[in-house]
Amino acid sequence: VRLVALLESKEAEGQARRRVLEKLDARLDDELIQVVEVLGLGILAPKTAMAVRTATEAHKLNARIPIIQRVCSSATTESLKQSIENAPHFRVSNWVRGWLGRADRLPRLGIPLDDDPGVVRITPSTARSMGRDWQNCLAGHSTAMAIGTTAYFALADLNVIAVLTRTDGGWLLSGLHGRANFPVSAETARRVKVRLSGQ
Repeated sequence: VRLVALLESKEAEGQARRRVLEKLDARLDDELIQVVEVLGLGILAPKTAMAVRTATEAHKLNARIPIIQRVCSSATTESLKQSIENAPHFRVSNWVRGWLGRADRLPRLGIPLDDDPGVVRITPSTARSMGRDWQNCLAGHSTAMAIGTTAYFALADLNVIAVLTRTDGGWLLSGLHGRANFPVSAETARRVKVRLSGQ
């Protein structure tokens, strides 16, 4: 019944989905029909439908694309579609992590630290290169940076990376790391806390 409804649709969206359905070079089963019905029109194409393959993945993808586009300046609809089509073995979780690793426009924290000229906000797009400079694994925290649960800042004058964690009461200083993850001295920790205490 759903297949017939899709094929006979007079709506512009339904006709666009039907054209994709007609170009599929695969055995039609319920999952594939649902993918064509569900997947966002911006990225729907025969290749993306075949790559996504299940309705559950299609729903996950639809929910995550707006988040990716909010934090990644390069995440155009066309580039997202191409990256799905070019993935050798597509999995939503891996694909989302890959895109979040490119995030370059994180939302401001809403505290004075946002405008402190002596502080560099580390984003997923800069985490790999900054990790090399600081000799640590910043790139491994890209997803947490992108979704906004933690924020990483390099305070060059104190030679330390400060980690802030979002809580119900605001931002909490939750970690301090020296170069190569060396422990931070008590005096440096005190100076960081004094600098951030009013925020």
